[in-house]
Amino acid sequence: MPALSHDPVCSNHRKHVILFLVSLALGALNADAGAGCIVDGLQSSYRQRPVSSSQLVSQAKQLVLRQEARFQRYFEDTGFADQAAFDDAVRVYSEPAAMLADWLQNEKHIEFATNVPESARSAISGKGFRNLRATDGPVANAEEIELRDLVEAVKSGYSPREYKTFDADLKPSYGYLKPGPDSGLIPSQLASHYGDDTYIFKKGRVRDRLTWTAGDSFGPARYANGKTQPENWRDFFVPWKNRTLMIPDILDAVSLQKTGFSAEFVNGTGAPMPPPRPLLSFEPKAPPKSRLPYPVPPPVPDYPLPPPMPIFPDKPQLPKGPVRLPGESTSSYLKRYAQTAEYQKFKAEMTDIAKVTSQTLQKHQSSKRYQEYLKRVKAVDQRYQETDAYEAFLKSKNEYLRARQKAEDAYRESKEFKSYLSELNSWKEEAAKLQRKYESSDEYRAYEKILKAYDESEEKKLYMEISAFAPKPDWLGTSIGSLRGPHTSGYIELQYWGPLNLDDVEIFEFRKTPPSGEFLEELRRRGIQIRDGRRNHQR
Repeated sequence: MPALSHDPVCSNHRKHVILFLVSLALGALNADAGAGCIVDGLQSSYRQRPVSSSQLVSQAKQLVLRQEARFQRYFEDTGFADQAAFDDAVRVYSEPAAMLADWLQNEKHIEFATNVPESARSAISGKGFRNLRATDGPVANAEEIELRDLVEAVKSGYSPREYKTFDADLKPSYGYLKPGPDSGLIPSQLASHYGDDTYIFKKGRVRDRLTWTAGDSFGPARYANGKTQPENWRDFFVPWKNRTLMIPDILDAVSLQKTGFSAEFVNGTGAPMPPPRPLLSFEPKAPPKSRLPYPVPPPVPDYPLPPPMPIFPDKPQLPKGPVRLPGESTSSYLKRYAQTAEYQKFKAEMTDIAKVTSQTLQKHQSSKRYQEYLKRVKAVDQRYQETDAYEAFLKSKNEYLRARQKAEDAYRESKEFKSYLSELNSWKEEAAKLQRKYESSDEYRAYEKILKAYDESEEKKLYMEISAFAPKPDWLGTSIGSLRGPHTSGYIELQYWGPLNLDDVEIFEFRKTPPSGEFLEELRRRGIQIRDGRRNHQR
């Protein structure tokens, strides 16, 4: 989650962000006030800080109930009338899909997890889990918190103005959905960078205040300029009640790679899968760095508005094509689909539209009006960079860069960094040795031959052509094909609303250093299981 740049070369980006913040704040006037009688008087109750965590938990459950009611109004965006209709389609789609539906509906072979650095053990033992607003110390800057509040407001259906008044401990802490040890799946490592300690929560204590998204909810959402309401069901923090909707996202990784749980679309045309990689220990982590404050530039001037964009031709919708035959391979189906008159017409129309769109855009950007706009922008930038305030900023920026380089040199000469470098080099040697052994194996060499043949095949060429219009082409002609489309890749992110502490934890899993001392005693006193996760990491 990169911070916004303060460099004047990014002034246009900053202006867009400022406009985004203003538009979201104004969006309070149009925000959804609630859904049904369950929310009457609920929002105003968040304004006062509750006196106990039990009140916060109660409010978190009410918030998720409200989210469930609002979500139903967007459910038809999935292509299904309701949850029951979707679940019926999933069960007949494939055996792996039906298996995942059973797991999710019955909450078996899955775990509610969060990863935390080892350094937080003492704080968690004393104060519980804290989100970035409630955490003691300078963990997040004000700009990041502001953007996080705005994104969470949109995804939970509150106005930004109202959401900012909520108690910090009511707002969500983040985690991910993890396969249980009895699932037979390789745990995805997409969330491992958040820390080496994994806490598994008791389902009964968090399920009623749980939502989810496929991928990082903060990533693309923060660039949705001016968005004040969800545009479709993907823009929501999806209630846990509707958890089977994640099946199309996680199905490929589970069925083709035996990995859980990550939202990704694996090439489904019969591309060969590589043999399993050898287990490798965790890469050592560098010691922490001290951060110097970046100088703040002077206020960005007002830029002229660009001329309106031309009207581009509408794109046709990808045809549904024939019904897929029972047991028909993706390769066979796509060949049949590509030969239909509907697809050939669609392909010709898309070719023409791409040509017209390119010509229209080129004409717009070369127009006298657009060129004059660029000159005005350049003139504003030039006047800005000639001000005394900007000159002073450049001077302070150069001083900052010199100080940062000096701190970096001292860091690299430190005993801690040299020790880390030695450990890292040993780790790289071990990794390279394992990789050479892996790539020289008979299984890998056989895989390379099959992969080369596949890369040169007509099947792949056809798949890549159609995937430009349908990110999940192997679902065409199937009952859940309506869920194909743009998606966010990554782990299945869970949002835990309300406070969390060790009372909510069922299992503590360490991937590096076993618990010890007072923390170990606290885990034992609370009856929390301890699991050794050092061999669950694969590269």
